[in-house]
Amino acid sequence: MKAILFLLFVFFQCICSYKILLYNPKFGISHVTFTGKIADTLAAAGHDVVVYQPIMDDRITFTGSKNRNIRYFTMPKNPHLKNVFENDTKQDNIWEEESFAKMKKVIFF
Repeated sequence: MKAILFLLFVFFQCICSYKILLYNPKFGISHVTFTGKIADTLAAAGHDVVVYQPIMDDRITFTGSKNRNIRYFTMPKNPHLKNVFENDTKQDNIWEEESFAKMKKVIFF
């Protein structure tokens, strides 16, 4: 009797896999790549992974992961965010020496 119970226990193990939703907005290449690697790792472990990717920057055209078992849901770009990602001059100037020095003065003093 114990052998039968042991065999039933061995053959009918409880396998726990979770359904996981990841929020991965497309606003930075590094963010999309990092979250895509997390999704790949979770899917490789046997979890059901769904990635919600609202489009914020049209220049990012990849999903960030390579696993085919991952499902993606995307939303079109919000028209109110159009000016934020099209004007790169503010983002580019922040790393210039003069503007970075101004930012340090504002933050640290």
